[in-house]
Amino acid sequence: MRIAVLLSALLWVSCGGGNPEIGVILPLSGMAEADGNTAKRGLELFISEMGDNLPCDFVIVDNASDPGKTIQRVEELSDRGVSLILGPAYSLTAMAASHAVRERQVPMLTPSATHPEVTRSNSYAFRACFRDTQQGEAMAAFAFEKVEDPRVAVLADLRSAYSYNLANEFERAFQQAGGELVARFYFHEGDRDFIHLVEAVQESGANLVFLPAYAPEVAAMLSVAHPAWEGMTILGADGWDSPDLFADEVRIHPSLKVFISNHFSVHENPRTSAFSARFRHRFKEEPGQLAALTYDAAMLGAAAVRAAKNAKDPVQVRDALASLPPIDGLTGHLAMEADGDPRKGLVIQALILEEGKAAKLQFLKRIPGGKD
Repeated sequence: MRIAVLLSALLWVSCGGGNPEIGVILPLSGMAEADGNTAKRGLELFISEMGDNLPCDFVIVDNASDPGKTIQRVEELSDRGVSLILGPAYSLTAMAASHAVRERQVPMLTPSATHPEVTRSNSYAFRACFRDTQQGEAMAAFAFEKVEDPRVAVLADLRSAYSYNLANEFERAFQQAGGELVARFYFHEGDRDFIHLVEAVQESGANLVFLPAYAPEVAAMLSVAHPAWEGMTILGADGWDSPDLFADEVRIHPSLKVFISNHFSVHENPRTSAFSARFRHRFKEEPGQLAALTYDAAMLGAAAVRAAKNAKDPVQVRDALASLPPIDGLTGHLAMEADGDPRKGLVIQALILEEGKAAKLQFLKRIPGGKD
């Protein structure tokens, strides 16, 4: 495997000469740089383990988590002649890419964008993860397991399509099950002063918080949650699982009881434990969800290229991806449906706190989906 700079926006990860190419859109700069690097390491591990068995080359581009730059990257990769685009990672940029790939008629496979609109009515858009509808329903049901007579306050990021939609999905399922929504509060991506919001939640009479957001805002909020939320149960989602939550400067009071939905758990089974050991050996750190999701997406993408009659024809690669047989991945059993969404389950994890900081995510259980 070799990685070299081709252009300011491009990295080349080669697995041979004259092969079809898969473009990979990652946030390697900007606010999600840490997540992008985690995803890139998952891809690197997949490539190194496949060795000469890979049917493709990978071309990596940086979108800096920006929708406009994402569209530019799609156009660059399409002009380059890639057979498939792997990514983007997040819902906002994946929705932008979804429109662009349909226009360019090149398929995309996002490892981790969960918003339903990413794949809706678009035969060129696929995902390797569950949808927000699924995790909203799962966490609504879990709320009743953890709290008797749950009264929930929901906190949503108004600048995030992911956060806003997931809040809606949770609320719908929670109220249908008979739960009481006592308050809904809003904040904005980039906010860091959450003391007044935390106090407003306390005054609302909630005994449960649902916080579907990304790790930087979550970390800032949890750092000031004590004493107002002492003993409170807090439910989160897959957007939490990022190196930002585990940074040394993030302090979380041990009285908080925190659980999240996620795609991947390190010690769920022998397969995930073995992957985690290999990842730690290579990169000297624990793999996050984006490493595992990108590994699985790369496996699906390579399988589609291998199965296509003409691996350099994006339309034939799309057809091959849509008709792939089920694959057992690190993040579950992936059975691709005609609408571009796989049938797969999700995991629920507890956030383990040690010495006042987030230490790890501990597997609690898997919620089945499809054939899981």
